[in-house]
Amino acid sequence: MYGADHKSTKNNTRPSNEAYTNLVADHYNLKHYHFSVNGHSNQDIARQVFIATKFQEENNLNPIYWIGWTKYKHLGLTHPIGKNKTRDWPHVRVHNELIKDSKDEDLHKWAKDVYKVVDKMSRFVLSVNTVLQVNSFLKMKGLEAINSFNSATWKTECTPSNYFIKNTKEPIENLLEDWVEQKTKKFDKDYRYVTRGMIVGKSGNSYKTFDPYLESLWQEIKKFKWFEWGIDDLGFQMWCRDNDLGMYPEKTQNISTWHPDEKAHQEAAKKIINSSIMGDILK
Repeated sequence: MYGADHKSTKNNTRPSNEAYTNLVADHYNLKHYHFSVNGHSNQDIARQVFIATKFQEENNLNPIYWIGWTKYKHLGLTHPIGKNKTRDWPHVRVHNELIKDSKDEDLHKWAKDVYKVVDKMSRFVLSVNTVLQVNSFLKMKGLEAINSFNSATWKTECTPSNYFIKNTKEPIENLLEDWVEQKTKKFDKDYRYVTRGMIVGKSGNSYKTFDPYLESLWQEIKKFKWFEWGIDDLGFQMWCRDNDLGMYPEKTQNISTWHPDEKAHQEAAKKIINSSIMGDILK
């Protein structure tokens, strides 16, 4: 959504004037305010949405929020280690420090250590909860929000494994545990008691169905308004690749095609305008 590498970004120092949201706003004669930042995590995106609501209140606007969620694997944290080192301190773009964005060795080592502890499963949970929190926050304020995936749909394949559900030795009844125990049957009808009095159910093949709680959480975020780029919510970037649209290379990661170019954003705007998603809101 930033329009990375577009000429109008002036070497990626400002969002593109030709990002697809700009073009859609122009089509509907709407004022466009661009709060995206290049290279953010979903936690950072949530912060940008909050900042945008303050801007909206100060300027008495009646906005439609278009939120492009990024890869769930990215992580944004606050930490004192970034003081005088990172551009957004106290916020640290952990994934950026893996490629030495700040060129600080201590930060680079810290980022690697973080990702050893906060694995992809944990980052998926954090991102899903972030989507839920942001949309619930905007809904509470009576604001329209459209969600989309930017890079790609959150592909969440994982190795099926076991998870603990209920300690049978616990004398206190817990309704949440009872609910999860009932839902377990859809994963493993032959769930069994194992060591230390725990009930175990087998996970699915993706994080989205890893356990009943996560599956329900995923279904909950899908109740919000989403713009789908293609089958299975194909993300904007993947949609561009599948349709042979232009992409700028990501030089720092040796990736030949990465950021959708101006022409790709023009085609994206056409796709959105030809859908009913904006028209339904503006009726």
